[in-house]
Amino acid sequence: MGGNGSARFNDFYEYDPNTDNWTQKANFPGGNRYDAASFVIGNYGYIGTGSCGGTTCYTNDFYQYNPSTNTWTQKANFPAGNSTGVTGIALNGTGYFGNSRNTSNTLSNNYYKYTPGTNTWAAIASMPGTLRRTTMAFTLDNKIYVGCGAYNYSNPIFRNDFYKYSGNTNTWSLYTCNTDFTPRLAGIAAQISDSVVLAGMGNSSNGYLADLWQLKVNSDSCDYYDTTFVTDTTFATIYDTSYVIVKDTQTVYKLDTIEVYVIDTFYRTIFDTTYVTTYDTVTTLIYDTVTIYTYDTITRYVKIAVEDTLNFSIYTDNCFNITHKLYPNPSSDMVYLFSNNADCLTGYRLEFIDAIGRILETKPYATLVYIDVRSYARALYFVRLIGKDGDTLFSKKVVIR
Repeated sequence: MGGNGSARFNDFYEYDPNTDNWTQKANFPGGNRYDAASFVIGNYGYIGTGSCGGTTCYTNDFYQYNPSTNTWTQKANFPAGNSTGVTGIALNGTGYFGNSRNTSNTLSNNYYKYTPGTNTWAAIASMPGTLRRTTMAFTLDNKIYVGCGAYNYSNPIFRNDFYKYSGNTNTWSLYTCNTDFTPRLAGIAAQISDSVVLAGMGNSSNGYLADLWQLKVNSDSCDYYDTTFVTDTTFATIYDTSYVIVKDTQTVYKLDTIEVYVIDTFYRTIFDTTYVTTYDTVTTLIYDTVTIYTYDTITRYVKIAVEDTLNFSIYTDNCFNITHKLYPNPSSDMVYLFSNNADCLTGYRLEFIDAIGRILETKPYATLVYIDVRSYARALYFVRLIGKDGDTLFSKKVVIR
């Protein structure tokens, strides 16, 4: 399908990534057209709306493609009428069409959901914000994200904001990107694994774009500076080094030997009968030196660098704000995550993932969880908290250096 500026097409192809080959399939039965919308549910593809050229050729027909039989089946028409510039997306077995331009060049933010089992459409809450067409969409954490596009058909004003839709509450919430992300229509969003979304290309007020951006949806902002590193001396790791023994030399003097010399002298005078005995005693003290050892214990205390702690909080209905500290960050050794109320989220898990979303480690959520990063390459990683239903409560950057 699509167009090349002067012609429209209805041909349809299958791409096999294993062989890097294209195979032509049964042509789209709705005729030549471009600007159609599509989504995938299960093993089936769905395509509808679009234009064969000019406002008199807009359509609202809708078809299902079965790849196992290479056949098309027409389904219930899109209820918003003949439209082009529609955005299609699917989530949890339900398809969604919304944002459009009709034959009067009037734009719309209305959205409808399609249920394959009953082949029916139903209106849902309209996307807030300005009316727009040719938006981009992706799904993540059981939510739908729709954004960009343009309003005012004749003098289009391009947008770069996104809105997040929750099917459980049928509500939308604003998700604002930073100003560096160029407003555009007809952009493309591609999801890698379950955490990385790349968006880019399309058309802007300055012409066609060829840029590529990574959206950080789990930070509640497209801003690249979603986390703040602060000075924090609360945490210190103490290493008691199995007792380093130091021998201190102490000299002790000990009285060891006493030698006594006795000199006896007998004098006799011929005419005197007096006997005089003289005792001369000489005492000599000899000191021997004895060396003994005393043993001392040395304990080392090592503090983590004060700039390496990331403080943040998450809000829960039951426990309100739960404070977290992620440290040290950057790290080349160990990374710790502390929570002041981990018991409130029993059964949750922490995932350590790389920049393209691959899960490297999974650990139970607790008051203090550690990750040994010594075997990982220097790069950007993420610590992510996953709930019981698979929803992501937070995802924070970790730099290994």
